[in-house]
Amino acid sequence: MAICLGTGNFGLWDQRAAIMWVKENIDKFGGDPGLITIFGESAGAGSVSAQMMGRHNSGLFQRAIQESGSLYATWGWFNSEKKLFDIRESIRNQHNCSSKESVYKCLENKSVDELLSTVVADNPLVNHWHPVPDGDFFFPFASQEVYNATKRYLNGVTAKDKPLSDVMMRTWTNFANSGNPNLPVPLPVGTPTWPLFNVSADTVMEFNSAGLKVIATPEKDRLFSLTETLFAARTAQVNADKAPGVRYAAPPVGSLRFKRPAPVDVWTGFRNATSVAQPCAQKNPSFGALSENEDCLFLDITVPGGVDVNKKMPVMVWIYGGGYAVGSMNGYLGTTLAVKGDVIVVTINYRLAMLGFLYDGPGTGNFGLWDQRSAIMWVKENIDKFGGDPELITIFGQSAGAGSVSAQMMGRHNGELFQRAIQESGSLYTDWGWFNSENKLFEIRESIRNQHNCSKDESIYKCLENKSVDELLSTVVTDNPLVNHWHPVPDDDFFPVYFGDNAPVDAQAVLNFLNGVSEKEKPLSDVMMRTWTNFAKSGNPNLPVPLPVGTPTWPLFNVSADTVMEFNSAGLKVIATPEKDRLLNLTETLFAARTAQVNADKAPGMFIA
Repeated sequence: MAICLGTGNFGLWDQRAAIMWVKENIDKFGGDPGLITIFGESAGAGSVSAQMMGRHNSGLFQRAIQESGSLYATWGWFNSEKKLFDIRESIRNQHNCSSKESVYKCLENKSVDELLSTVVADNPLVNHWHPVPDGDFFFPFASQEVYNATKRYLNGVTAKDKPLSDVMMRTWTNFANSGNPNLPVPLPVGTPTWPLFNVSADTVMEFNSAGLKVIATPEKDRLFSLTETLFAARTAQVNADKAPGVRYAAPPVGSLRFKRPAPVDVWTGFRNATSVAQPCAQKNPSFGALSENEDCLFLDITVPGGVDVNKKMPVMVWIYGGGYAVGSMNGYLGTTLAVKGDVIVVTINYRLAMLGFLYDGPGTGNFGLWDQRSAIMWVKENIDKFGGDPELITIFGQSAGAGSVSAQMMGRHNGELFQRAIQESGSLYTDWGWFNSENKLFEIRESIRNQHNCSKDESIYKCLENKSVDELLSTVVTDNPLVNHWHPVPDDDFFPVYFGDNAPVDAQAVLNFLNGVSEKEKPLSDVMMRTWTNFAKSGNPNLPVPLPVGTPTWPLFNVSADTVMEFNSAGLKVIATPEKDRLLNLTETLFAARTAQVNADKAPGMFIA
């Protein structure tokens, strides 16, 4: 499963050969072979940083410019040795390669069309062709220190505006001429002087559509934090075992469409869990979300340091957001959190929109929530085989994922299915996240029935059972496409018919609750990940791993608490009663509005036949 040293990276070797040709021949064109600058954008910028770290490139060029890209981007560096192995084996199988010959020898005489038509991933949006640490072009694992020390580095972001573009081109060519973007050709009057950049610099230059400005230490720290985060994520990927595409329920297709998830058939021997699962069916061009895949009930497992069945590690189960209409577990990499926090991270898919939340009366609907519950049950029953503790499961999610977390906390069948819960920027009681009214549910069903010519004698589920996914996702349920009508509903099964604004007593007895808001800034992100994983381990976000010096202690939260913790871009702070009162007032207002709507629905003469 190891990387074959000395192979691959042919595109990088091509680039190096081209630069060597330039160095050996550019004097014939009046160029200085001792004054070569390489530059590129996106994957070209990644190639620039790769050439900067190439172990054979000393003296080959003198300067480098990267635009909007780096070798350590999430899309620009190898995934893991295991993934490389999986890709090779997939290619071997598709081309019937002998186990005794190299994959190169096997493919040597294939047509270009055969090669380019090879499928290496179930998800066509994922690119698996990257530079790899081959032990020749790079050292076995190219270090960040080599990257920082090898060359002088100029970083900028392109813009379409002509004046800004002119300044950028002048700074580039100045830098190529002299190593100083400010000279020899003076910059336009009013342009700030580009400060010298090094690892201890306090200022850098920022390009954006508003112009140029020198940015002081905080932004510099954020830039370094991003680099460190990407580097840590790549390092973490190598230091973790990942099992993607584990099926937790039977495919919800055919007669199982609009049904609660059915158990997976028992199998013997080994089952493939090395391919990334497709997102669940969804259609929302505004978010670039499009999938017609119904066979989507899979989960991914990330285990830091490798699987050890003798361990009992805390487990964190991530539920993605997207308004219950779009989203996928594929957009979330659990590796960094798993390795930094020493916890097992599980990400799950669940059904969305009509396929996940179409309601047709008591005991129906909420299929997406049942999917989530089924996935958590699978984790509870099987995570010990991966070294996880089935009695120490934390569920967490963001936006509609946070709403799902609160729904699972209130689920009447969930007992002690999990022990802790974290909500980020969302709740079941939001204006976009809970059913509108029984009247509205009725109107939605009737609209769908009319569009699909459903008979009054059959259930809406039976009517839609054999419709294509495209037909279902193209159904119009509202005149306003910006309004989402797919929500959890009080179905008298997953939930009681109507519950108050508190979780059931049995849920309150077994759950601890942590509420925070995610941020992009690295120091804050590190603190958040530490509080999450502390909470997953101990039920206390402050322990067992101490928080950084200066971080306020997270106060215990309950219904009578006077303080809560607030996360925002400025950092963390403990907030006193006024904000808490506002939160409680908002909850009470939403609850009162829901109660009023339910009472109005129950009034006689509401529905006109």
